Amino acid sequence: HGALEDFFKKTNDEAETPDKAFLLAKFEDYLHRQPLMARDYGELLGRGEKALGGYYDFWVGQWRTRVLTEFNIPGVLLTPEIRLTGKIDKIEFLGDGNEVNVVDYKTGKPKTRGYVEGSTKNSEGDIKRQIIFYKLLLDSTKYKMVSATIDFVEPDAKGNYKQENFTVTKEEEKELVDLIKKVSTEILNLEFWDKKCDDPECEFCSLREMMG
Repeated sequence: HGALEDFFKKTNDEAETPDKAFLLAKFEDYLHRQPLMARDYGELLGRGEKALGGYYDFWVGQWRTRVLTEFNIPGVLLTPEIRLTGKIDKIEFLGDGNEVNVVDYKTGKPKTRGYVEGSTKNSEGDIKRQIIFYKLLLDSTKYKMVSATIDFVEPDAKGNYKQENFTVTKEEEKELVDLIKKVSTEILNLEFWDKKCDDPECEFCSLREMMG
């Protein structure tokens, strides 16, 4: 994230795309700051250079140059008791006005559109909810979120890089707001304490039973 932030910030400041060497050098610099064992450092360096190098080659020339990176939204009051905060990886301006596309980077194996939306058996739709959450945050700013992109920064088995683009409906916003309010109420009233999930081997539910 740090390497991509610096890369696209430089793109924005200079209105041109820096070369691949700049991106990879930034990645190595940020990785070097992490408290890693030598073996882990070497493995992650190789994986990151391969992924980001391929990412650059695949998308170079297709990026929007007018962007905001790591955009922080410090506090949005949903209710007097609920304050939402968040940071958005990248905001792309779609024109000269305030309409924007939100970009969220994802590492690891690229996911299907169904997984992102939560329509597969092994997904609960957390990634799509994250997009909707960004919409809630940006509604409090001068920017109008028109769309969002999930940008997978590691390739699939064939070496291709993937993006999934979405829009957010008013119904989806309302559903998430209702869910946030429901969960917040349960937390404030300690109602969550007696709830259990559907996994019979859940370690957190087992810990809850041990605590009585």
